[in-house]
Amino acid sequence: MGTTFSSVHVFSHDSIQTDIYEFRSFSDGWQTCVSDFSDKDPEYPSKVAKLISTRTAAPVLYFHIFDSDFICFKFFQNGKNVAKYLEYEFSDSKNLYSIPTLLAYGDGYKKRLSNILSCGDAHEKTQLLEEYFGVCLLPFPELISDPAGLAREKGDVLYTKYMEEIKAVSGTKSPISLQLVKEYKGKLFVDHFGQIPPRGKKNCFFFGYENEESANLTPVRFCGKSLEPISAEEFEQSESISLGSFTTDFCDMEYGLDCYAIFNDTVPPPYAGKRMKLPRNFFPLGFDSKGRLVLVTNGKIAITDNDMKIIAYCSVKGDVIDMVGDYILTATGSSFYFYGYDPKASVKIYQLIEK
Repeated sequence: MGTTFSSVHVFSHDSIQTDIYEFRSFSDGWQTCVSDFSDKDPEYPSKVAKLISTRTAAPVLYFHIFDSDFICFKFFQNGKNVAKYLEYEFSDSKNLYSIPTLLAYGDGYKKRLSNILSCGDAHEKTQLLEEYFGVCLLPFPELISDPAGLAREKGDVLYTKYMEEIKAVSGTKSPISLQLVKEYKGKLFVDHFGQIPPRGKKNCFFFGYENEESANLTPVRFCGKSLEPISAEEFEQSESISLGSFTTDFCDMEYGLDCYAIFNDTVPPPYAGKRMKLPRNFFPLGFDSKGRLVLVTNGKIAITDNDMKIIAYCSVKGDVIDMVGDYILTATGSSFYFYGYDPKASVKIYQLIEK
């Protein structure tokens, strides 16, 4: 299991006094709550932040990291949630680019915040946010006795290093790009109306709801360049597989403080039989036509070399669903969660292209 932790901070030089919660200043311009929330529900410290915001005019920050995988944070002022970021439900985030103003930054810091929030590693993202906010977001109780160790300063050292690494393998410098080759209006489903557990045939899905009048789901196979309709009998025949996010048939996953992929003998020789540590928050998707491992995380594809070093980053729109050869399938608009028409729902096919 990874780190799960919540913290509350007030952006003010003035000390905060309450009968229940203790605040101390470790970083210039911030007051940090040192009360222990470890036995509380994650929403409890969020409610504390909201309550504290009714007693000061300063912005109050609530931060939460879950299992070293997902983070969220909220800013409160005068008892109202004025900005919110939810990594696992980005559509529910709001007023993110009001945050630079709350922290007395200029407009140029909006782009920097956007770059930080696009980081796929929750641990690294937390460090970048600490540098951006200028406060320690993980003031663990065992560290309270070391104030110097909890001090943070606004700066750009970590951010500059992060952006240099990203730019070296993405954008115009990336040796590989993703090209959109086809788009369908509608949604994909891994099962037919809630079969538990969902099971089906590899690379096969139910597709439907292209428009408001369509009510039928059609079995389709992802063939690489396109989605091809198949019969219900063909969908059901042969051995079925369990389906779910990033289901793989070429490796087993080992989870802990770090995540490892244990590859079987069906993969290209450089990976066969090996146990390899994965970049944080990335999961194996498949191998491209050149035998390179392709990893996936929120909104990003990463291509690696034989030593698991990332050599290219590419961004995609939607959730990555499947991969066949050099073609990657994504879906948006509540696929897998809501049976029914959604005008914003679409399915996209991308192709990995060598530059």
